[in-house]
Amino acid sequence: MARVYDPDPVRSIRLSSRFALFAMEESDLGQVLALERDSFLTPWTREGFLVSLRTDFGRAWVALDRDRQNRTVVGYLCCWVKPGSVRLVNICVARSYRRQGLGRAMMRFLISHAKLNNTSRIKLEARRGNRPAIKLYQKLGFQNIGSASGYYFDTGEEALFFELDLSNDRPPDRVGSRSKAVKNR
Repeated sequence: MARVYDPDPVRSIRLSSRFALFAMEESDLGQVLALERDSFLTPWTREGFLVSLRTDFGRAWVALDRDRQNRTVVGYLCCWVKPGSVRLVNICVARSYRRQGLGRAMMRFLISHAKLNNTSRIKLEARRGNRPAIKLYQKLGFQNIGSASGYYFDTGEEALFFELDLSNDRPPDRVGSRSKAVKNR
C-alpha cells in the first residue's frame, strides 16, 4: 500500500515504517482529548495538556499513522523535563492501535530523548491494575521504587512508582566516533 500521508521528515520523528511522532500542537487537542476520554476513567482536561505545550519544562508529541490520509492522532506522549530527570506524565495509544508496538516505540523515543538531553533518570507512575503498562515499563528496564495506597482519587487505587536510571547508559558520542574514523583513513 502506498503511503498517503507522509509527515514532514524535518518536523517528525520516525518510530517505525508506519508511525511517526510530531510535536503536539494546540490544533491536535480535539483528537487528543477524544483519545484521552476513551482511554482513561479520569481524563486530563484541555488545560492539563496546555501545561505540556506552553511551559518551558513541558514536552508533548502526537503519534500519527503514516498510512492514514490526514493528520490522525493515534497516540500521544507528554513529559516534564527538569534538571537531571524526565517525568512521563501521560501516554496513550488509541484502542485500535494497541498491541502493535506503538507504546513501546514511544517509550523508546522518550528514553532516547532523555539521554540526548543528558538526564540521569526517567520517572513515572502507573495504576497497580494497569498490567500492560507495568509489563512494558519493566521490559524497558524501569524499576519499581515504591507505591502509594489510595493515590488515585477517582478509584482509590494504589499507584506504583517506577524509575529508569540512565546515569550509566549514555548514547555513544557519534561525532567523536566519526571524527576518529575519519582520522584513521
